Parts: sequence; structure tokens; C-alpha cells
Amino acid sequence: MNLSSEGSLSALQRIGRLVGNAPRWLARIVRPIVNDNLWLHTRFAFLSEGN
Repeated sequence: MNLSSEGSLSALQRIGRLVGNAPRWLARIVRPIVNDNLWLHTRFAFLSEGN
């Protein structure tokens, strides 16, 4: 798929074109990002105490 010709679409719309909206669409986009070590995460939520 050539995304460069879809310059008027937002990033979210381009992602939607790639993965669709079928069940498990989020896993289809997140898995390659995580596997390439591009997933930025923080442990802040786990280290802070709830009040």
C-alpha cells in the first residue's frame, strides 16, 4: 500500500487503512512496534501509590 499518496489523511486514518477495524486490530498494529523495540513505556504508573 502506498501511504505517500494519502497525504491528506491523518495518521490515525492511515493506520486504520493498514489494520482495518476487525477484532484484534490493536494487536495487529502494536505487536510489530513492540517486537522492533519501538514501544516507549514507563513504569511510573506502577511505581506511584494510589491515594
